[in-house]
Amino acid sequence: MTLNSQALKSCHLQHGTLKVTPAGPRLTDRDASRLASTVGTIMRNRGKSVKRLELDLSEVYTMSITALGMCLEFERMAKSARSDLVLNDVSEPIREVLRLLRLDRLLGGTPRPRAWSPRRRRVA
Repeated sequence: MTLNSQALKSCHLQHGTLKVTPAGPRLTDRDASRLASTVGTIMRNRGKSVKRLELDLSEVYTMSITALGMCLEFERMAKSARSDLVLNDVSEPIREVLRLLRLDRLLGGTPRPRAWSPRRRRVA
């Protein structure tokens, strides 16, 4: 199964891996909603056969906040289908934004614990 649209360079399901490659260099709100709709339809219809969801960001250098939300939605879809989400070829600017938002887990790492701050201490 292969799909193409303006927001999507390629999307194909092969051997249990759904590989999604958005068109770059910028992933806008509109692109993210189209992409989420397409992948959502595939996951609803063929989710049991998807063992791994790969998002190839090799052509994407900037993304909107909606596109970051789309990544979280893909993570939720993958968990509900009992499959893995993998982000491939993430550019350094996007990687840094994911780190700042503590979304390192999407990169396969674990989020760092928050630094302790005396201002955050609760008064009983």
